[in-house]
Amino acid sequence: MNAIDLYDRPSSNFAAKVSRGISLLQESAAALPRITQASSLGAEDMVVTHLMHMAGIQASVFVLDTGKLHAETLSLIPRIEQRYRVSVQVYRPRQESAIHFVRKNGEDAMYQSIELRKACCDIRKMEPLSRALAGQDGWITGPRRMDLGRCLALHRLARRCVQRTA
Repeated sequence: MNAIDLYDRPSSNFAAKVSRGISLLQESAAALPRITQASSLGAEDMVVTHLMHMAGIQASVFVLDTGKLHAETLSLIPRIEQRYRVSVQVYRPRQESAIHFVRKNGEDAMYQSIELRKACCDIRKMEPLSRALAGQDGWITGPRRMDLGRCLALHRLARRCVQRTA
């Protein structure tokens, strides 16, 4: 017997987890009418996108394309758009800023120091994120697997993962 044969089935409380997730998303959408989903295109965000669809939440979805995403990852965008009938907005760093940073510091600068990592993050993630969140009341994102321990320590996972923009 392999791992897939052993574990490829819903947990005994799967339906309750799905129901609770949908309820939390609906509560968030009601509290924050202009809400959007920040998707990494990873498994956790695919679940959030699907739950939002199941919940009937009409929220926009966006992706931050840092310029470092694999083509296979980006190829998920048209599949999401077709399946969920939603337009996925892609936000990229301002080209001139990214080019200037790379020319000055090198392609792998983010690995050289914490200051350069933060500067790279500001250009490739934070600035595009601010554009993506303009006019929104808040955003929803799936917790990364490495954050789950911290999220689960909170009594309400969605409170950590639904952010206000104001």
